[in-house]
Amino acid sequence: DKVLMSICRQFPMFVGENIDRAAKLFGHVDLYRIYIGDGAEVDGKILEDWDVLRKAKEAGKVRAIGISTHSERMMVSSLTELEGLDYVIFPYNFIHARADYSEFLPAAIRKGVGLIAMKPLAAGSIVRLDPRAKPGSAPENERVQLYQSKNRTILPAVVAELTKSLDRLPDETLCQAALRYVYSRPFLSC
Repeated sequence: DKVLMSICRQFPMFVGENIDRAAKLFGHVDLYRIYIGDGAEVDGKILEDWDVLRKAKEAGKVRAIGISTHSERMMVSSLTELEGLDYVIFPYNFIHARADYSEFLPAAIRKGVGLIAMKPLAAGSIVRLDPRAKPGSAPENERVQLYQSKNRTILPAVVAELTKSLDRLPDETLCQAALRYVYSRPFLSC
């Protein structure tokens, strides 16, 4: 019965202007996030945008503020640099779970930061591996990458091998098994 409004900064519009437009349209924004890229650490521009987010939250225009990123370095830096961080949206699926989130996940859980998985189907890269997928289905991205200190492409043969770890149920498609994997993680909010 209730719609939740989630918005991300849209370039080149200033964060504050984007929030004001959304608040005017919807009364408030439930989740607002900024994409922070994959630099070495949070920088001055991110801090500037973050301050606008914090003030919008204090004013009641936004209920929860967060970031989205593919970089564990930025996730870890954000946990210490971004005051009032409510959530992080990051790639998490049966492939990225094997990436090195060993520093970020425990720190985020300790701080009570919400964890929202994106790319639960590995950017759709597994679609062509699923004989039961809808005909004509195509991946968002042909290649899967691990986002660590340097983005590394995972070979299709490795992706195919990793799908075996999903322990598919007899009546389950590969995509359903991949979603079950993500949804079964108790530390993920969504």
